[in-house]
Amino acid sequence: MQFLFFDDKNIMSRSGVTRKLGTPEIIAQYNDPYASTSTGLPSVWYDEENKQYHMFYNGNVGDYTIALHAISEDGINYRPCENPNRHSWRYCLAPHQMFDPDIYGDGGELACVYFDHTAPRHERLKALYTRGDANVARIMHNYLYTSEDGFDWKLQPQEWHNLAAEPCATCFYNNVTGKHTIVARPDAGVRRVGIIETDDFKSFSDLKLVMTPDSLDEPLVEHYGMPVFPYGDIFVGFLYIYHAPNVRFRKYLDGKMDAELVYSYNGTNYNRTLRKPLFKNDTPETEGMVFPSDMYYGKNGELLVCASANPKEHGYFKGNGSIVIYRLRKDGFISFHTDADGEVLTLPMLYRGGDITVNIKCESFSCALYTDDSINEPMRWQGYDLLPIDGYSHEEFNTFSGDETDHKLTWKSAELEALKDKIIYFEIKIKNGDLYSLNGELTPMQIIDLARYHMHGIMPDLKGIG
Repeated sequence: MQFLFFDDKNIMSRSGVTRKLGTPEIIAQYNDPYASTSTGLPSVWYDEENKQYHMFYNGNVGDYTIALHAISEDGINYRPCENPNRHSWRYCLAPHQMFDPDIYGDGGELACVYFDHTAPRHERLKALYTRGDANVARIMHNYLYTSEDGFDWKLQPQEWHNLAAEPCATCFYNNVTGKHTIVARPDAGVRRVGIIETDDFKSFSDLKLVMTPDSLDEPLVEHYGMPVFPYGDIFVGFLYIYHAPNVRFRKYLDGKMDAELVYSYNGTNYNRTLRKPLFKNDTPETEGMVFPSDMYYGKNGELLVCASANPKEHGYFKGNGSIVIYRLRKDGFISFHTDADGEVLTLPMLYRGGDITVNIKCESFSCALYTDDSINEPMRWQGYDLLPIDGYSHEEFNTFSGDETDHKLTWKSAELEALKDKIIYFEIKIKNGDLYSLNGELTPMQIIDLARYHMHGIMPDLKGIG
């Protein structure tokens, strides 16, 4: 199990540490030679067979918004990917267009492209598309297309939203519910976040609201969208925060856009974190707006995020913008940070064998292991005494200094495997650094879980609750 420190759910006590957001770093910029992409909202699919990354995004070409396609060998450096079918199209505004314009007409925008691992091969790519219709009030067509390879697309009869979706939508598979989950706005112009669920992309649930500004937000902010990604045992999201201007008319022109970190244990209920931007308006490319819209792994295992960026503020979309690629440390969303000496004690954990690793960057790190006497009195609700385990003290730990994403815990004369199937606590001491995650075959146990395990051999089911 992977333990990220978004909250203190699996922490018994801590001192000298605070939470600190990660620092995504822009490592590449893609400028489409035909289009401006300030609202490109790119989606990336990695074709494992051909070892290529395909990026699908919106672009403004003249007065038209069209869906475009780029390709990369490393997930960082992209180039336009020409569509071999374009020569048979009536209209072709760019050689790397996704669709024949006759298919979708004018006024359409790509919401996202989703790789459906449960679908037949010829329908494994799903393109969620929106198209305005000025002749029908408040209604937009929410088209669904399928493809095997990203070049040949087939329009399906179903629409994926029962009101008016907008491009700020994404899709992910929720292994807790067993459903494909679309994250979208409730209706056109409604800047809040909801989810739509489907088993088969043939029938869709009504939208359920999951995120809306509250009294802790700064005045007048609006929630513009929220891409979500399964990550280990949780779901990570980037909440677009529109810092709307303080005006007495429609909020469209002006106002910056950044993105905060959110998370969920079940993919349906979401928690905020520090209410500070993870993706900031802190570079010339992102000075006005930034929309991190997809997260994926690069060839070397690095965590990459693609985002639309615009030096201009909201409303000034056409003729501006680019797509930027961020690199983010593995598990580097949020950390326990200290500038001096910090200490963290976990809840009791059932250790089921194998290596235990930490993702850490620090001047000094050590770990001691404890157990308790819960096996003797499982029903003692007031708590248990912590008992040091011989051979696993801080003094006997192989102290670490440096920067590793998978540092293995070892002691001078004791093997961790000797504690398999035992209840253990991890007491971590860190000096001047960041602790990002604790990883291994561990099951956290509350007091009632300890009683059930000792008395009946029942393990807690943590699916969907962390």
